[in-house]
Amino acid sequence: MVSVQGFSQDFKTINLPNSDERRLHYGFLIGLHTSGYQTKYAPAFVRDSVRYLGSVLNMDSVTAIEGKYKPGFSLGFILNVKLTDYVDFRFLPQVAFYEHEVVYSYQNEEPNSQLLEATQVEFPLMLRYKSERRGNTRMYLIGGINPSFEAKGKNNEEGEEKLSLKDTNLAVEFGFGIDIYYPFFKFSPEIRFSKGISNLRDSNNSYSLGLERVSINTVTLFLQFSD
Repeated sequence: MVSVQGFSQDFKTINLPNSDERRLHYGFLIGLHTSGYQTKYAPAFVRDSVRYLGSVLNMDSVTAIEGKYKPGFSLGFILNVKLTDYVDFRFLPQVAFYEHEVVYSYQNEEPNSQLLEATQVEFPLMLRYKSERRGNTRMYLIGGINPSFEAKGKNNEEGEEKLSLKDTNLAVEFGFGIDIYYPFFKFSPEIRFSKGISNLRDSNNSYSLGLERVSINTVTLFLQFSD
């Protein structure tokens, strides 16, 4: 009988009971994502030819320009500021490593598949709306904006031309997650969706002639640890 009562008391233990009273929280995050380009064709895509830097390029053989989703990961830090009992502000600086694939399909030729690698420095600014805490768990919704810039890219190797894009991006993000309270830390798995609102098309690149707009969409699973 004593062992049953002891188990019951242990089961009802509230971890980090004063955590939600603190104004500031710090932590780190690991993100596992899949991302890809969303493209919109330009009028030049349906023309027989287009002039580029004084020369005429044939566009009639291009049948499709498609972005493929590829995996990547990110590492970053968490600064969480409590605004009210149910609303937090979060600043989440991070470094993200991307691989993007774009495939140019032709009528009578093999497809041209280009792999574009980039390292992005990102500065998400988010608002988080939390539910009531239930024992050692708490659900939340999150949303905000994510400005970023490219710290390192490998778009063009020597002697090889590929699709080239702008170095800065702005995305809107939204998602949901759960806070799980442990005795010494809080673990927060989160799913977040990111939709790029910047047009990354570089008009000085020949591979962008058939495109009017290029943006990036991303889905990320974040594993977050905070105090």
